Amino acid sequence: MIPTLPIAVNADQLAVGLAIVGLIAVVLALVITFRPRRRTPPNHMSVAPRTEPSPDAPLSDTRSCFQTTLKMVGVTLDSLPSGRDVDACRVAITLLLESPAVSLSEVIDERRLLALEKKTNAKTVWIISPDQVIEFEYAETVSFSSAVLANLERGIKYRYLVRDTAPTRRRADELQAFLADLGLSDTLEVRFRPDEYWNVLGRRTEEFVLFEEPQQLVLFYRFPAFGAVDGRWVMAPSADAASRLADLCATWALASVKPPPAT
Repeated sequence: MIPTLPIAVNADQLAVGLAIVGLIAVVLALVITFRPRRRTPPNHMSVAPRTEPSPDAPLSDTRSCFQTTLKMVGVTLDSLPSGRDVDACRVAITLLLESPAVSLSEVIDERRLLALEKKTNAKTVWIISPDQVIEFEYAETVSFSSAVLANLERGIKYRYLVRDTAPTRRRADELQAFLADLGLSDTLEVRFRPDEYWNVLGRRTEEFVLFEEPQQLVLFYRFPAFGAVDGRWVMAPSADAASRLADLCATWALASVKPPPAT
């Protein structure tokens, strides 16, 4: 079974959390200090009856302070011109708004993800990526090919959902021919989705990897590159993994497997 990442809260996360709590405390103190004082009306003045709220009206805003703050930051980012780092922040905020539990997950690099992949006992590994080379080279000279081949030989199946382009079609043919020579042609499948799918996915993550472990689902989102930092992944909560797998199965059934038209 793949090792489960602990929920780690580092000093930076703790400092941010304490800062938010302190900010809330200051706001509450100001509200209490400067709230209007109730005055007793003179006898000749009538008091308007209180309007009871509708029983269907929400009692409170269901969003947390964390989500509301992210929304405020997102609105501010929308006023800025598009750029690599600004776009990366938008993606990260969208991911956190849709899955707040991710904020407590540890961010790991690709070397750590590779080590986890080597130890997995998953029945199937799903890799959803717009990368047109379909494996195996990643940043920081980390190669996943040895881990993938070793897992295929252990009977673990790989499913790649990739962008539908001529290079990905050629790469898929190359991989299938290579694996056929090794007697592993049935262990790896590649299917294709058009640009529209990747445009929607790209609003919250660039790509993700899902391990179908015997006792649990383990999902990693690729964290958007920011500045000089790239090649980072964040573990998603189990509820995200289950929902994502259900979506993947439906998408997989619709994904194209036909060869490209002759040119």
